[in-house]
Amino acid sequence: MARKRMIDPNYWASSEITGLSLGARLLFIGFWNFADDGGVMPADTKRLKLRVWPDGEFNLRDVMLQIEELLKAGLIVEYIANDSRMYWQAVNWAVYQKIDRPRFQYPPADSDCTFDPRGLLDRNKTADLFGKLKARLDDISTNSRRALDPNRKEEKRKEVKIKEINKNKNNSPGDGSPIALKIPLKDGTDYDITADMVAEWVRTFPAVDVRQQLSALREWNIATAQIDRKSRPFILRHVITWLSKHQDTARRDEITATRDSIDAINRRLYSDLDEIDDPFKVKGG
Repeated sequence: MARKRMIDPNYWASSEITGLSLGARLLFIGFWNFADDGGVMPADTKRLKLRVWPDGEFNLRDVMLQIEELLKAGLIVEYIANDSRMYWQAVNWAVYQKIDRPRFQYPPADSDCTFDPRGLLDRNKTADLFGKLKARLDDISTNSRRALDPNRKEEKRKEVKIKEINKNKNNSPGDGSPIALKIPLKDGTDYDITADMVAEWVRTFPAVDVRQQLSALREWNIATAQIDRKSRPFILRHVITWLSKHQDTARRDEITATRDSIDAINRRLYSDLDEIDDPFKVKGG
């Protein structure tokens, strides 16, 4: 999930930053937006490129070179965690970001990780970066890392329970109406569309094949990356917007067809009139 981050005024004049290309400097800020609250994100160049440079200001190779700049400058580290996946983590995260009640989505770098799997840095550089990273992690853990809070497990259990209650409440048809289809959500759960909801939308959007469009909407969400799907509070707005768009399209098509039909009738009428002699026309000259 994208997050709002701070930009320290000292960032621009920092010796670590001034040696970077302009693209790498801006990519590093974009990295902050899409990393979790520990400064960690999956090492996915294509995904980062699409998020930070969606209009194609830089191509994929450019972004790969920008990432290598950040790695060689010691601003981020690359490692393979215990889940066998590769991640990037900002080394001086706590210098640039102050986060209250942080939440961590990805595993942070630790002594069990495989650092610099591509061999971009020499061993001394890798050891130095790991030392800095460990110091930063210890500082975060001491001050605010909720994952180490002894009461965190109980809080997490309560959060999960509340989510489950809300899920059951929001998904329950209530009146016993059968479920017509399910739409996948951002959190990995499904939103149940009941037969009664479909019937109501059929009445509201008479120009739309509602069942067909709901199936198309469901397939669209299945094909969309999970992070870009709608969350539960906004899914109904998503459905209504989708159906309204097709209602408007159907009406425009209907108006166009009506106009074409009228034009055809007019052309035929005038053609027939042209074949009738004008009674006031002087014949033969």
